[in-house]
Amino acid sequence: QSWWTDTDHALSLAPIKPKVYQMTLTVGKQLKAGNSVNFKFFGQAGWGTEFKGKAADYYLTTTNPTFLVGDGTGGHDDGNIYLQDGLQLTDGETYVFTIDCSKGMAPATLSVQKK
Repeated sequence: QSWWTDTDHALSLAPIKPKVYQMTLTVGKQLKAGNSVNFKFFGQAGWGTEFKGKAADYYLTTTNPTFLVGDGTGGHDDGNIYLQDGLQLTDGETYVFTIDCSKGMAPATLSVQKK
């Protein structure tokens, strides 16, 4: 994709139950193989509400060991999703990203499951 957040460039998350959203990404299609992952979740198409790090009104936490949430340090932008150092993505791998906002937006919880 790109860093434009309009409807021509953004990927949508599907609501799977109240305040819980999900999308499936496949390496070689929506994600590049290798070790370069850098994207962010927004609350809508277009600039506006975006999930950032813990100092923001809207932020994500995760316990996933593969995909992490940047905090603005170590070269990882605030709120951006990145790949754990030393890991590689392989073409054909599929990951389901789920954002649970049912307990609020600070934090919302990101979970990622490899299919």
